[in-house]
Amino acid sequence: MKNVNVDIVGNGNVVGNGNRTISVTNNTRINNSGGSGGSGGGGGGGGGIVILAAVVSIVLCWLYVRHVDGIYDFLTKAAFLSSLPVLPLVAGFLWRLRTEDGNWGDVIKLFINPTVAITVLSLLNFGYGRLDERVVQMAAHMPASDFWNGLSEYGHRVVLENIVGTAAIVGVLFSNVLMAIFQWAECMAQNTGSAMVVRLAGLTYNFRPARSVVIFAVFLGGSFLAFSGNGVDWWSSAVGGVTTALKE
Repeated sequence: MKNVNVDIVGNGNVVGNGNRTISVTNNTRINNSGGSGGSGGGGGGGGGIVILAAVVSIVLCWLYVRHVDGIYDFLTKAAFLSSLPVLPLVAGFLWRLRTEDGNWGDVIKLFINPTVAITVLSLLNFGYGRLDERVVQMAAHMPASDFWNGLSEYGHRVVLENIVGTAAIVGVLFSNVLMAIFQWAECMAQNTGSAMVVRLAGLTYNFRPARSVVIFAVFLGGSFLAFSGNGVDWWSSAVGGVTTALKE
């Protein structure tokens, strides 16, 4: 019979921010000693990959929370900078209004970019509020394994959801910048005919406003679902509904 050693470690802390609480739970470690004879070696490779993936995920989560202030600060600045290429176009549009050469289509296209930037700033503020400051301090003062083990299952979910929401924000900002570059290059190509800006407009053509609004809707919607915690619930409900329908 195998020998089993069980160690139970816990400090009873509770980490939360208002109505959302992340509990620091007791951790149980079970170490099995003793051999199991013979076969089973064939599954060692798959088990090793699973363990490696788990370790990498834990370290990435720890690094994310540990540097979350810097990450959010960078994304906030990026949101402002993503609208810079459009500002000269806005000024040019306002100038054209003096000659009554503007139209509402131009207005909508020009203001998609700053509207997206403002939405991103709101989502960043919302997402940052999901992480309690004490969780950030845990990551700053604990090794990766202790940090992860110190969070409850709900705490794990909040961290992972925050990472997904932030990744979606990165996608939004990347697309927003490319759309702004396309708008600037298209305008300059029409006014100057420069081969360089014509080529730049061609390279960023897939990020023209008509297509970018779809990209923005997907990424912004995904970011909100992740930050709010509704994404997993919605997905589980959808999958459950499909499964039930298939069984009937």
